[in-house]
Amino acid sequence: MRGGLLLLGCLLWLSPLPASERLSLFVSIPPQAWLLEQLGGERFTVRTMLGPNANPHNYDPAARQLVALADAHAYFTIGIPFESMWQQRLAAINADMTFIHCGADTHEHDHHDHDAKAHSDPHIWTSPLEASAIAACMVRALTRIDPDGKEVYADNLTQLQQRLADLDQRIRALLADNNNSVMLVQHPAWDYFAANYDLEQLAIEQDGHEPNARHLVRVIERGRELDLKTVFTQSQYGQAAARLVADAIDARIVEADPMAYDYPASLIGLARSLAGDAE
Repeated sequence: MRGGLLLLGCLLWLSPLPASERLSLFVSIPPQAWLLEQLGGERFTVRTMLGPNANPHNYDPAARQLVALADAHAYFTIGIPFESMWQQRLAAINADMTFIHCGADTHEHDHHDHDAKAHSDPHIWTSPLEASAIAACMVRALTRIDPDGKEVYADNLTQLQQRLADLDQRIRALLADNNNSVMLVQHPAWDYFAANYDLEQLAIEQDGHEPNARHLVRVIERGRELDLKTVFTQSQYGQAAARLVADAIDARIVEADPMAYDYPASLIGLARSLAGDAE
């Protein structure tokens, strides 16, 4: 499997729970929730900290979320900025809650050279093959916490990994005739997707921040040179710069949300938009 395996990023110190008791699990973002629910949603309840429109760089949990965390069994982290800012405070709310990390920095990398930039991008799940490895990491943790569900988790993982492999092949088929290897994005959230499909991500934001005039000029010049027809935006971030670039190169604005709960649909939608540019 390209991308290797993910390792469990912390010690699991909870005692095994009876099969009759539903686990209370927390995740940071909607795509994690989708993955977990495919693995055995009947055995646990999943709550998500950040909604689809929340900015992971400045999000503050709601009071109701902090109350629910007090009874949670485990929290699955993935490496987004919110987690590093809040993990100690969340742990103080519930000292018995296990933190399980399945993200890019627990990776055994086996990437090609053009994948190197993706290593600094926390959006690891935007590649279906990486999402498959995240799911395997989740199952290793779930099996330790809830050994009675071992067979359920193993069977569901097999089915989910096949579904993700099929998703990967479907995206490859959609992009087969895409002659433009550059995707113009507002926020640099697609490095893993781009690396997986031999694309280059051209970001309007500059190191994750609003661009200066010089950077905007370079992006516009390259967009015109490559005849790029789409600017991909996210609802979590302001779109003024993206609209300026789109107007300058006569491109359309298309929302592509890496935080969407419907994980397969979000990636297929992105691939279809890219494929449409090739038509």
